[in-house]
Amino acid sequence: MSQFPPSQPIPPSQPGPLPRPPGGNGLGIAGFVTSLVGLLLLCTGWGWLLSIVGTILSSVAMRKRPRGLAIAGLVIGLIGCVWILIALVVLGGVMAIGLGGLAAVGVAQQRVEQHNAALVVAAAQTYQKDKGAAPPDVDALLKGQYLTTTPLDALGHELYLKAGPDGKIGVWSPGADKVNGTSDDREVEPSEVGGR
Repeated sequence: MSQFPPSQPIPPSQPGPLPRPPGGNGLGIAGFVTSLVGLLLLCTGWGWLLSIVGTILSSVAMRKRPRGLAIAGLVIGLIGCVWILIALVVLGGVMAIGLGGLAAVGVAQQRVEQHNAALVVAAAQTYQKDKGAAPPDVDALLKGQYLTTTPLDALGHELYLKAGPDGKIGVWSPGADKVNGTSDDREVEPSEVGGR
C-alpha cells in the first residue's frame, strides 16, 4: 500500500470569461492603409485621391483609442497631400511658362508679318513709280526683283496684294484656309519700315 491516500479526480476547470483583447481602431487602420497605398501610388491617377481619403479617415480616427495607426495614417496622408500640392504648383508654373512662351511667339510672328507687309508696300510703291501702274500681284514684285523673298503672314502663308475702293493697295493674309479672297482673309497693317 501506498502512503498517500488515493487521489481524488480533479474536476475539470470551469472556463471563465476569456480576457478581451484591447479594442481596436478600425477606422485608424483603414486610414493608415489608405494613406500608405495613396503614397505608394502617388504617381498614378488614384494616388492623390487615396492620400486625401486616408488623411480624412485618419483624422476622424484620432477621436478613438488606440491612436497609433491613426497618427501614422495622418502623417503619411499629409505627406502625400504636400506632394500633391508641390506637383500642382510645379505643373501650374510649367504651364504658365509655356503659355507665356506661346504668347511671345505669337507677338513675334505678328511683328514679322507686319514687317513683311511693310516691305511689300514699299516694293509696290517703288514698282508703281518705275512702271507707272500698281503691281498686279506679289509675283510681279518678285520677278521684277523688288522683293527678294516671298513675304509670309504669321501662319506662314504667302501675303497677297489687293486694291481697295480708293485705289490704295493693301497687303492681305489669306487666313487659315490659305485661299485668297475668302471670308477669313484679313488686311495686314504694315509696320514702319526700319521702325518698331
